[in-house]
Amino acid sequence: MERITEISIRVYAKEHRFSPLGMKYLNFDDDRSSILPNRVFRYEADPWRPRGLKQCLGNANTVGNGGIYGSTDDLVR
Repeated sequence: MERITEISIRVYAKEHRFSPLGMKYLNFDDDRSSILPNRVFRYEADPWRPRGLKQCLGNANTVGNGGIYGSTDDLVR
């Protein structure tokens, strides 16, 4: 996608897909240094850690079929 459009998938999706549909927060997280306001982290059970939980990143480091974040309002749209 980036090679054809010459812009990142994040910018393309925001401008051509998500914003026209009124999705204010839905977007790809392709910059690991960016701050995602109000982000909620996913946890999974781990009895060897304090409080029995550890952060689960899943496929968060993948941009394309993963690494997409949004609000519940956006997802309902």
